[in-house]
Amino acid sequence: MVLFLTGEFPPDGGGVGDYTALLAGRLAASGCEVKVLTRSGPTAKVAGVGVFPLVDAWSSRAWKLALRAAREFRPDVVHLQFQAAAFGLAPAVMFLPTVLGRLGEFRVVVTFHDLRPPYLFPKAGLLRRLAVGMLYWTSAGAVVTNGADLVSLQQVRVPPDRPRPPLAFIPIGSNIPPVPARPEEVEALRQAAGVGPEEKLIGHFGLMNWSKGVDLVLGTCRQLLDSGCRVRLVLIGGSAGRADPTNLKYAEFISGEAKRLGLGNWVSRTGPLPPDRVSHWLQAADVILLPYLDGASLRRGSLVAALVHGRPVVTTRPRDPRAIRPLVDGEHLLAAEPRVEALAAALRKVLDNPELAGRLGEAARQVAGFFDWEAIGRRHLDFYRLCLGCGPW
Repeated sequence: MVLFLTGEFPPDGGGVGDYTALLAGRLAASGCEVKVLTRSGPTAKVAGVGVFPLVDAWSSRAWKLALRAAREFRPDVVHLQFQAAAFGLAPAVMFLPTVLGRLGEFRVVVTFHDLRPPYLFPKAGLLRRLAVGMLYWTSAGAVVTNGADLVSLQQVRVPPDRPRPPLAFIPIGSNIPPVPARPEEVEALRQAAGVGPEEKLIGHFGLMNWSKGVDLVLGTCRQLLDSGCRVRLVLIGGSAGRADPTNLKYAEFISGEAKRLGLGNWVSRTGPLPPDRVSHWLQAADVILLPYLDGASLRRGSLVAALVHGRPVVTTRPRDPRAIRPLVDGEHLLAAEPRVEALAAALRKVLDNPELAGRLGEAARQVAGFFDWEAIGRRHLDFYRLCLGCGPW
């Protein structure tokens, strides 16, 4: 039995919540009993999964709720889905493995969706970085979603009196399953975006967040239009979500930036959509532009979604190439520096070369199996067994 602890859960507009729901459903379908403890409020139903929206705030009071849930359900594994923003940057979350381990003798496995530290107090930079390491070495084991984070946690110093917890690199799957669209459906969407016979449609998918570089998307489209390239842009999804309060301000900034650049007639926004409609919009775009400010990474669900849909992707070069392995720049996607000029040049390569666009899309489609949810579920069960030091699940 597995008890998930997560700061967000559908219908929240956040990747961690979607990931947790999909993983929980996959484990339940394989015969594993699954419970979820999450924030208070409305939650989506997941077949075979018990969801308990009981946490008002992820303060030290959440320790009691987590301990009470663990004592009631008696899980084999408590699985913390850690992303600081999803927990409102609350530092109390960092102590859950210690609290549950010492007071309840429960094994806590942590998935690090990123390595961003929580907020402690002003000028606590060093302590914030140490907090992420502490969360790792107090756990029974840790999962990372990309190779760069794997290396970072491998370099964490563990106290000499403690064994180093096992680590596993297990990629995330797409929260948008491909739903084939008929040609007339794709054409209807392109017409809705105002795409003419000689125009290309650039798509961007994801929540409005400063790290997504949506302002770069707008600037790049403006430069392409000014250079005579006939393009239109669709912002697919794009809600602000609720995990990070800065998202709303960023969404307002993007609306103002589109007006400042004179892109009102060239940009469409779909707003929040159900997964099947997102899938159709991804198929309608000629190329997907994802200029993450911190570089592309497999922890990005929007990147994974574009890849499993077999779309040609232009993104930003990762700071560490291991962040996108096994993907290869120039083979599965095209990466550029996070600058308007560089992104515009990369887009022109794809838009002006149908052969390159087709080759990138096909390579992306071939690697889609790496992000298969059934395989991801099996790897989690194997990792739980490793962390528990026991035999078959």
